[in-house]
Amino acid sequence: MREFVQLLRQGGETVLAGLAAHAREQGRDKGGATPDQDALALVARGCMAALIREAAEQSGKAPDRWRPGLDLESESFALEHAARHKKRGGDMETLLGLLGALREGCLDLVDDNALPPGSQRQAVRFIERFFGGLATTMSMAVAAGDGAADLEDLRGRLRETIALNRLSQALNRETASKPELLQSVADALPECWDLAQGLHARILFNGAAYLGGGDNGDPCPAFLEEPLTVLGQARGHVRLCSTHAEHTFHPDDAPMLAAVARQLEHVLETRISTRLLRCSERQFREFFDGAADAIFIHDENGHVLDANRSANIWLNLPECGLPDLNLLDSLAEGERQNAAARFQNALRGEPELFQATLIRRDGFAIPVELLCQAQEFQGSPALITTGRNIAERLRDQREIERRLEAEALVSAISGRLINSGEAGMARAVEESLNDLCRHLDMARAGVFLLEPSGRALRLAYQWRGHGLEPLPEPLRRLNRSRAPWLWERIAALETAVIRDTGHMPPAAAREKSLLEAAGMACAAAVPMVADGRLLGLLVVADASPAEGSRLAGRRELEQAALLFAIAIERQRADAALRRSESLSRAILDALPANLCVLDKKGRLTMVNKAWAVTGPESTPLGGDGKRLGLGGNYLEACRAAADNPHATQALEGIAAVLTRRAPTFRMEYPGRWRGELRWFVLQASPLARGTSGAVVSHRDITEQMRAIMKLKESEERFRIIVETAQEAVIMIDAGEIVTYANPRAADLFGRSAMELVRSPLAEILDPADARLLEQKLKRRRQGLSDQYELRFRHKDGRRVWTMINASPLRGPNGAYAGSIGMITDISDRVRAEARLRRNEARYRTLVESMHEGLVMARRSGMATYANDSFCAMLGRKRVDLVGKPLADFAAPQDRRRLMTMFAMAAGRDKQEEIIWEHADGRHIYTLVSPTAYADEDGREAGFFAVVTDTTERKNLESQLLHSQKLEAIGQLAAGIAHEINTPAQYVGNNVQFIKGAFLDLLAVVESARALASKAKKECPKLEDIKALERIMAERDVDYLAEEVPGAIAQTLEGVERINTIVRSVKQFAHPGASAMAPADLNESMQSTATVSRNEWKYVAELALDLDPALPYVVCMIGEINQVVLNLIINAAHAIADAKKADPERQGRITLSTRLAPPWAEIRVGDTGTGIPPEVQRKIFDPFFTTKEVGRGTGQGLTISRSIVVEKHKGQLFFETRPGEGTTFVVRLPLAQASG
Repeated sequence: MREFVQLLRQGGETVLAGLAAHAREQGRDKGGATPDQDALALVARGCMAALIREAAEQSGKAPDRWRPGLDLESESFALEHAARHKKRGGDMETLLGLLGALREGCLDLVDDNALPPGSQRQAVRFIERFFGGLATTMSMAVAAGDGAADLEDLRGRLRETIALNRLSQALNRETASKPELLQSVADALPECWDLAQGLHARILFNGAAYLGGGDNGDPCPAFLEEPLTVLGQARGHVRLCSTHAEHTFHPDDAPMLAAVARQLEHVLETRISTRLLRCSERQFREFFDGAADAIFIHDENGHVLDANRSANIWLNLPECGLPDLNLLDSLAEGERQNAAARFQNALRGEPELFQATLIRRDGFAIPVELLCQAQEFQGSPALITTGRNIAERLRDQREIERRLEAEALVSAISGRLINSGEAGMARAVEESLNDLCRHLDMARAGVFLLEPSGRALRLAYQWRGHGLEPLPEPLRRLNRSRAPWLWERIAALETAVIRDTGHMPPAAAREKSLLEAAGMACAAAVPMVADGRLLGLLVVADASPAEGSRLAGRRELEQAALLFAIAIERQRADAALRRSESLSRAILDALPANLCVLDKKGRLTMVNKAWAVTGPESTPLGGDGKRLGLGGNYLEACRAAADNPHATQALEGIAAVLTRRAPTFRMEYPGRWRGELRWFVLQASPLARGTSGAVVSHRDITEQMRAIMKLKESEERFRIIVETAQEAVIMIDAGEIVTYANPRAADLFGRSAMELVRSPLAEILDPADARLLEQKLKRRRQGLSDQYELRFRHKDGRRVWTMINASPLRGPNGAYAGSIGMITDISDRVRAEARLRRNEARYRTLVESMHEGLVMARRSGMATYANDSFCAMLGRKRVDLVGKPLADFAAPQDRRRLMTMFAMAAGRDKQEEIIWEHADGRHIYTLVSPTAYADEDGREAGFFAVVTDTTERKNLESQLLHSQKLEAIGQLAAGIAHEINTPAQYVGNNVQFIKGAFLDLLAVVESARALASKAKKECPKLEDIKALERIMAERDVDYLAEEVPGAIAQTLEGVERINTIVRSVKQFAHPGASAMAPADLNESMQSTATVSRNEWKYVAELALDLDPALPYVVCMIGEINQVVLNLIINAAHAIADAKKADPERQGRITLSTRLAPPWAEIRVGDTGTGIPPEVQRKIFDPFFTTKEVGRGTGQGLTISRSIVVEKHKGQLFFETRPGEGTTFVVRLPLAQASG
């Protein structure tokens, strides 16, 4: 309680100020302060003083020994001010609102300050008790003498205040866990009501129920319920139950229960937030100790309060030794005073970044960069210093310095050689050799040039140290015979480095003797090359072998050799240039500009060919200058055209150049050439010093002027674009003052353009980004552009997130003059990114929990992701799939089709049936639905596919198709038997007839044979012949001769009919191949019509209209036969239904085929009842049928659609006219897609 008293004394004014601000927000102080408001402010201040006094009196006492009510002084204060308030005409609501606001302000003060947990709970209980007592006392005083209604309202308010106070006491009890807290509240909640008997509480939180005392869980006859919402989520409810069914709750009970629920929600949110805070602290510690940089937390004197593990390692100290360490003692002695000053500056709020040397316990020094920032640590000001090892950076800096020195050397040599003429070349080369030797610490250097013959190198330039002799004659000219080892390397354009002549290879014996004779112990020879050609050789040497180690890998030698080669090549080019001076006249004549050379008096002494053609017309004189030719006076011609302002301007300018009063003269003017308006530029330049006169050129700049006009138009368009742009545009000067803001900027920041201009940029900037803006403006001053996010403040105070593209502005002298920024409002994007992160987590959970397989792959088919369902589907682990081509896991016959499907994923919206290979070798049948996805640029980057396992469905479909075929065969069996029975019957009758005829003919034959035998022996008698004729008459041979051939023909016809029916049934019933193959649709249609004849012959006639041009079609012919049979049977049934209504109606079924590229078309038409409109959209649905029970299952059209559309990628649709008939159309692709 002592900490609480101290907190009230320090923060009491803050609470009162907050109360006043709240009053202003509510509009209570409009028009200035009133006497009533002053009185309420006096009451508020008196309440705060009484709270501090009573808290001080009760400090040191246990809560159970606190005074039960207000002390006399506080009670007298409450009664006195309540009476005054009532006398002024104030209502009780205002007074209770004031006390409630004060109570909330004190509770917020406790929540916002880190009191010890025990002290915080005692403070909350004391605030609730004190303000409860004040409210009770003042309310009774105000209500004294009021009507019954006011007293009833007062009782309701007092009941709510007492209930909340009792609830606060229950919430402030010591509880070890959240369940104990909820159970304590459930036990104490009935006591918050006056009628506690028969009332009990039930709390449901996160699925767990907490029952108050006396509650056995029985259903509640009467209850009140209030939901619990914690941290934005519905967690349960609070229920007040009565055991008496006739119990009636008071009208104020529901608001009281709501207030109790809100108080409980506040406490639960505090507990949950505290737990999350502890978790966050633990995670921060793990991050703190896991940081690669050393981090020290210390006071301004350097005493270490805490440090991470990296700091321990850096200082080679045990962790227990860090708290007793002073960071200043670990720095180099000469750096401690500077570091201490840096610590003091950082403590004042300015971060300090500096370099120092950290000394380990073992004496090892570590160069570090320290960043020191002020930070509160355990309630006290402290410093956080982050250290980074910069040893490698310092080594890099030294290397950079060495390289800069080398670049300076190369730059000096380059400048010297470039600025030297032919006469000064020797001196420039020798001075450059001197600089090179000084840089490399070499004693001598020389430049050898390749002789024109290309067979030797001759010394052209040399430099030697003081006191050294010139190179001996044998070393002044090098060739293959004198230095063969060196010549081979130079000819191959290789650098030769000799670190020590004493260790040269045997092949370099001649070079070794030459160098030793000249007193050289080390040397380097670099070929001088230009455009791939060897020009010469750069050689540096020294008498000490110790210097040789510094020669290898020195780019300075190669760069110097290149510069010498360029200088020598330039020298040779100058000579060539002099030889080309004779070509200058030709070049002059080839120039497109009109040129003339004037003497000092203005006469034309030379003109080029262009002048002779269009020169006079291009002058400011226009057409009047046609008389200007060689020898004419330009100045006199201009004087003669005094009425031409352009001629007058040209006269003054050219005269100034001729008299050396102006270095040059330039003017632009319009003119007409061949009737067309054109623009020209005149430029006059004096001749070289010592020569009087000038060169005047006239150049056509019409296109340039047109471009300038277009540029002005473009600038105007740019201004309009900026003024109407959706992005805000702001320009600031070097002092960060806004100099321009477009209308979008005014809208974005809620200020007018005039308010923005001349105002500091800091006025609209979010203070949290002030340091970031300062850093970015430093980059603008360095000439660098940037794109970064920056937060601003709208005029109404809300934060505006923006993306700014900033570029520096330069003044006429090139100095930094400000910057310009294109500002895009990304507030919606920032909020959307937060939502996106939440959605990504939800979607990942959804993908991993879905039953279908999901796989993602690049355009090449390489898998990048597979969910658990897809892995389980193939019996493989995710690591076995990711990074490998998806086609490797498909069945061989489907791999090519799979790759084709993925390659066309962007334009597909259909499923494909793909067979995969399980890890155990079995096949998995699936439906794959691919969808392409794009990258950030909108280009197709890959695809993802939903894979549905259809293996079980495949088996069921096969069984269903088989059963459908069996059903069709069963329906046709009786009809087929009847069709065969009819021809079989008359075949049998004819055979019986032929059998009898054969016996009769056989009897006649026997008689004739007997007569013939007798005739061989003797002449036949008339009686024998008459006997034969009698037998022929008896056997009716003439009748048999007439009828038997017909009977035989009918018998053969019947056999052929039976053969046709059997062949058709055999073709229809054949199981067919599981794969597609070319088939004759016309032959199949004839067979199907024959097989189904018994279904239609009694109700209709069937007409075949087969296209003879129809080619073979790739399909599964057995399944197509099944489809056509279903359609013919349906047609026959439809005609039978129509004939029931109209017996005289003629039935007709038409079966036709047509070639309709790219389709082969089968049409089955009937003259039946047609399809009613109300069922047309459902006829392909499974199990839908309009036939009576036993006549159809509703599967025929469903299976037919599956066969045509899904398996054959065809079409199945119908054309119908209700009451007239229906035509079903089957379209099959002429060729199926391969793979």
